[in-house]
Amino acid sequence: MTNEPTITEQVDVEQGLTLFLILRAFSSGCAALTGIEAISNGVPAFQKPEVNNARATMTYMAVILGFLFLGITFLANRFALVPTEAIHADPETIVSQLGRNVLGQNPMYYAFQVATALVLFLAANTSFSAFPPLGANLARDHFLPRQFSFRGDRLAYSNGIIILAIAAMALLVAFNADVNKLIPLYALGVFVSFTLSQIGMVIHSRRERGDGWKLAVVVSGFGAVATAVVALVIGVSKFTTGAYISIIMMIALMVMFSLIRRHYDWYEKAIAVNEEDLAWRAPLASPAEPSGRRSHAVIPVDDVNRITVGAIELGRAITPNITAVHLTDNAEQAEEFRERWARLVPDVPLLVIESPYRAFSAPMLAYIDSVVAADPYRRITVILPAFRAHHWYERLLHNQAIRRLRPFLDDYPTVDIVEFDYDVRHPEHARPPVAPSA
Repeated sequence: MTNEPTITEQVDVEQGLTLFLILRAFSSGCAALTGIEAISNGVPAFQKPEVNNARATMTYMAVILGFLFLGITFLANRFALVPTEAIHADPETIVSQLGRNVLGQNPMYYAFQVATALVLFLAANTSFSAFPPLGANLARDHFLPRQFSFRGDRLAYSNGIIILAIAAMALLVAFNADVNKLIPLYALGVFVSFTLSQIGMVIHSRRERGDGWKLAVVVSGFGAVATAVVALVIGVSKFTTGAYISIIMMIALMVMFSLIRRHYDWYEKAIAVNEEDLAWRAPLASPAEPSGRRSHAVIPVDDVNRITVGAIELGRAITPNITAVHLTDNAEQAEEFRERWARLVPDVPLLVIESPYRAFSAPMLAYIDSVVAADPYRRITVILPAFRAHHWYERLLHNQAIRRLRPFLDDYPTVDIVEFDYDVRHPEHARPPVAPSA
């Protein structure tokens, strides 16, 4: 049994078919393309070969998208479906009208609605799978606080997920969950990112000049122009309905990224040491808890810098038995660091622990457990090198890993904790470390 097309209400035409209206419709339709950024950002998550599998996934997605888009367009035209926002106090979506006309008012229609809701729910999850890895990459390049690059206990970038959830809830409350106001916020940002990424691919292809680079430049250049047109049309046509907020936020984020990068660049320059002359030393300290039994000092290090050297000098004052621990997620960089450490600090043994998920607390605690198990009665002093923050934003940008580790160390009865709080602005006046706490 087939359903005959129903007669829908007539809608008066409010404006003629102009080029701007066509471009606006084109930009609205292009919003369906959003989602491919999740695949491009998540290529490392695919099984090997990652690039080929990601390319195949994107191809399948494009085919499914094209089929659904053309099919819905054909059926909507066949049943003469129109938006009902202007003619009904309780409007009905085009998808709902389509399901009701094709399937009828029966259980199949409600199953169709539930399936649509599940697809939308899955689409909403896209940002939570794409933004955290992107935030981690930005953090590694010093454009976001470093804690965005650390994984939580569930091996996910928890900080990125939490920040995104808070931002999403704030937007839902601010715009009363109105889709017509939220879509411009999302679509404009997506197509600006598409344009920038395509321009980046043009630059990359011209710089590398690999096989077929000229064709790659043409394809990426055409994509950059197309997506730039869409972004421009969305920005102009949806400016007053919410797109202006995206523009303001993008400018604000770029300023914030620049300021964070400038601070980290200053910080690295301020704590750098001259490899040819490591005569500089932090002020020595007396052992806080003399003991006839030799204790063991453990110092987590991330680089050879003023803070690290000061912590090592403090460790030498407490005990000659010192172990520096370096955590890394890159085996090649770890080997380079090992060689540099052996050249600059040859008298202190270095333990390199590979942490592929960029976790910090769990590997450090595992090492502390092994030291405690080797000699349960030996005192262990964990020296935590820290940057002395003078401003609120510095507290957000530094020492987060140390703060996460300390509460766990408090549970060890034979472990003392020393915080080496170093003032980078005045290296000759390092703040004396606090007394060890049992």
